[in-house]
Amino acid sequence: MALFLIPQARADFNNDVQYWWKTEIKEWDGDKIDVNGEVEMRFNEDVTNLFNWRLAQKLIYSPKKNLDLGIGYRFEKNGNGINDPLRRQHRLELEVNPHFKLFNGINLKTRNRFEFRWKEGKGAELFPRYRHKILLSSSANWLPRMEEISVANEFFYDFDADKYNQNRFYPLRAKFKLTSKISLNLYYMVLSKRDSQPGGWQHAHVIGTDFKLNSLRKIIGPKK
Repeated sequence: MALFLIPQARADFNNDVQYWWKTEIKEWDGDKIDVNGEVEMRFNEDVTNLFNWRLAQKLIYSPKKNLDLGIGYRFEKNGNGINDPLRRQHRLELEVNPHFKLFNGINLKTRNRFEFRWKEGKGAELFPRYRHKILLSSSANWLPRMEEISVANEFFYDFDADKYNQNRFYPLRAKFKLTSKISLNLYYMVLSKRDSQPGGWQHAHVIGTDFKLNSLRKIIGPKK
């Protein structure tokens, strides 16, 4: 009984409302090679607590029209609750991402990512994980500056735990073109995680904004 009275540092994840913000900068826009940088912050506890921030650098090679290959490094600090100290994590990310145009203007994009994670306090142990994301999109102009509407789903398979233990369902994503070089993706996402208790899944509601800056070199302009 005393154990239940001890305050817990872990956030109350189930039915939590979160806000995720990300900005992606295309640092190099080539014919077959792109270089992107990302910065991201995430807030939980009904959008009152910063529990995750991350920086990433990625190189994307497109050997064919319908195929992108990626390699990237990601550094992040994250914690579970308000009183939980943020811990470092390093990730090596490898991606194989085919994409296709289907019919009636519908596009199919997939992202297949293998992550090799090093976590603070876990020694030299690596935590591999596979993530598969599928997205269906179509052009739309229902609102001013709207370009696209889409739906997506992503599932996570954790090799260390040997189980499918996380899912992200995006029932609504909308893309807006703010300027000739800057776009914004707004989305609502249902984040589901498998609880350690038998048969338990918990769910959180996420509102997200993703800004994309296409080719920083072109935005700033040529050097004089």
